[in-house]
Amino acid sequence: MSQRFCAIRFVSTYLLATLAILVYSLLVVPGTLEYSHLGFSVLIGFIGIFCALTPMESLRTWGSLVLAALIMRIGLDSVATLGGIDGVIRGTVVVLLVLAVTRIYARAQIDQLLGVLLAAVILLSLAPGDEIRAYNRFLVGQTSDRLYTSPTFDYFPAERIIVDGEEGIAIPGAPRDADPVEDDGVAQGRVRVLRDEEIRLRFFAPEDGLLVERDVDISLLEGRGGHYPGIPYYHLGPGGVEAAISTPDLVENVLRLGNPPVLATEMMSEVIRRRLEASGGIYDSLRWGDDFEATLADGEISVETGGLPHTAPTSATRIVGPLQTADGEAIALLGRDLEVYGIQGEGLSRSHTLGADLVEDVELAEFVVADVTGDGLDELLMSSVHSPSRILRPAIGGSWELLWMAREDDPTFRFETVIPREGDTPEIVALSRSRVRAHPLRYLSGYRLENGTLVPTWRSMMALVDVRSLDVTGDGSPELVGTRFGEHRFWVLSDHRMPVTTALWIGVGLLLVLLAVARLRSGIGLSRARVLVLAASAAVVVISLTVGAVGYSGEYPSAEATGQLTPAPLLPGGCQIADTEISDVAGFVADAVRNTRSEEKFWYTGWIATHHGKRQVNAMFDGVVNLPGGYVSNVRVNANPLRFFRWDDSLYAEERGLWHDEGEARVSLDPFADFGWLETIAPDLESRGTGSVLGLPALVFSADLGMDEWLQAAGADPVETLAINGGGVPGAVSVEVRIDPEEGRLVEYTVEVRAPLPGVGWYKQETFFRFYRFDDPSIGPVPVDEILEHIRRSPLE
Repeated sequence: MSQRFCAIRFVSTYLLATLAILVYSLLVVPGTLEYSHLGFSVLIGFIGIFCALTPMESLRTWGSLVLAALIMRIGLDSVATLGGIDGVIRGTVVVLLVLAVTRIYARAQIDQLLGVLLAAVILLSLAPGDEIRAYNRFLVGQTSDRLYTSPTFDYFPAERIIVDGEEGIAIPGAPRDADPVEDDGVAQGRVRVLRDEEIRLRFFAPEDGLLVERDVDISLLEGRGGHYPGIPYYHLGPGGVEAAISTPDLVENVLRLGNPPVLATEMMSEVIRRRLEASGGIYDSLRWGDDFEATLADGEISVETGGLPHTAPTSATRIVGPLQTADGEAIALLGRDLEVYGIQGEGLSRSHTLGADLVEDVELAEFVVADVTGDGLDELLMSSVHSPSRILRPAIGGSWELLWMAREDDPTFRFETVIPREGDTPEIVALSRSRVRAHPLRYLSGYRLENGTLVPTWRSMMALVDVRSLDVTGDGSPELVGTRFGEHRFWVLSDHRMPVTTALWIGVGLLLVLLAVARLRSGIGLSRARVLVLAASAAVVVISLTVGAVGYSGEYPSAEATGQLTPAPLLPGGCQIADTEISDVAGFVADAVRNTRSEEKFWYTGWIATHHGKRQVNAMFDGVVNLPGGYVSNVRVNANPLRFFRWDDSLYAEERGLWHDEGEARVSLDPFADFGWLETIAPDLESRGTGSVLGLPALVFSADLGMDEWLQAAGADPVETLAINGGGVPGAVSVEVRIDPEEGRLVEYTVEVRAPLPGVGWYKQETFFRFYRFDDPSIGPVPVDEILEHIRRSPLE
């Protein structure tokens, strides 16, 4: 066979394999993520068309080559993440296996196999991993190494800051070659999943088109105050992240089942106390440009702009940022409400207040300040896990204008940043879930606000978080800097604005045309079976694309009504049934605690969920208690699963299949010994009628307390540093208790605490526990000897 023919076949195979990988990565995967079954139907339809047009003798070879290209790309991509000798060996095995199977089954030629291999290797080198999904809109200009190593927390926002007049990105990271700090508990072989880690802010500034680290010492506490990784289980210390409590201590204290809400409050108080102690009582601070500096501390906001000082009293705990309003220059603050203070002369005057009567849970939201309408006035882009995202603008006279609001059924929509466009409307960057409503992942998306509608401009089916806009290359056009959850490294994306998706559709269309022309020129007609396959496949493609165009046309996500904000309607309570006739509620609740305390075996489940801004940290617990011996507890803290087993005074823990001897137990095993707070607030409880727990009737009681009342009832130390201007600690606590009406046992409680959090606004912490299956025969005597023998036979770390 001539060398020319071999070269043509090699090039054809290379181009086909390249097209197949790009179509799979940039059309097939995004199409199925975005449109689910409709995207899959389009894929099946096109495969049917290709099969109908391709001659049978070529279908086996070319189909196998396409499949080999995809498998090789996916295989090489998975082993490339390993690196080192192990990665090279696994990659080599994948390549040889795919080539051998394709050679034997499809009778492919050596030049064709080389074309497939070259296409997979080149694309992998240009776009490893999920980076290839960004290429429909962006070029990945830079990816960093992992900045820190801990698997137990994430969400360190990258901050755009100015250091010595130079703009850059401050990103938390471990000192080079630093390992997580191993405390004495770990050194002795005891489980401590909550580990310390040396972390500080590292400053990266643009240089020659890259973000380059500068040798600038920035304490983590000197940045914006909103860095709270994994609270309340971690806090930020002088060297980085420090564990507030060991896992065994956490579990033992939680297994005193009345203690979790008190423990959660005390841990939050300790985090806040340490933060304010380290910052000298400063809740938050902000430097903006060369002539704007603001500090928030102890009930006062201090602003210096244009060389003039301005102060005003406030109960806020976070500085949202400066903004330009119709009344002039202003600053936005967040506490229990969102407040806007106008900067006039040498004073500050509050001009706007956005409270819970207008927007529910506004104190738990995050805000981006930007001019997204291009009229010279700034808007506030609000994101929250508790209410739909909104775009708001302070109007004249203290009112608020609602420019856009996400649908009620889309609570995961998040604003990330705004890209300024010279001479054009700024572009909003958001995280938006796919049109498959049940899919929780959110993808990087671009929008413009036009006439109260968010008009989509681009979509990249990849999930970056903490996205910021920064001119890295120095060409005057900003890039996007974001991080991947769990990877602890940043990406830099530059907008290439090339019609990649359109070009791929054209490539697929040209390939179909070439197949059809080749079929006609060969003089070989289509059999009846192939005609039927072609017609059916074409119908599937047309119908799916039509349904998709009709069903998903227009803007996404759609906006609710806009205009002036009106007070939110009062939400109905969870139980509206008439009050149960109980003359002595306090005595009834105290009896329920005593009755429950006498039980010897039961199941339990519960959690501690802490919300602040767009973050949520969970600790989940479930298991069985069998007195007087012990318990089995399944635990998940910051997504790390463990299992604990206690019998008498011995405690064991299982992590990743390994059992650890934890030594002696920490506390006496008396699950219902710590319900003193419930008996203290019992006089404040009001009957709310009858509800249910697991389908069984239960009497419902609830109370609303101030933070000072809760701290006193719980016996927790008050956070004196948050006592604004020497007053009480602001906050609100709601308690709900459910009691079995027949047995008079406590079966469920919920405690929700809302309180200020410096640098964030407020936090919400919900503690929920349920007790059920009392005296269940399935619990039975725990086979202690068998379990202990199993533990002794298992390897100990």
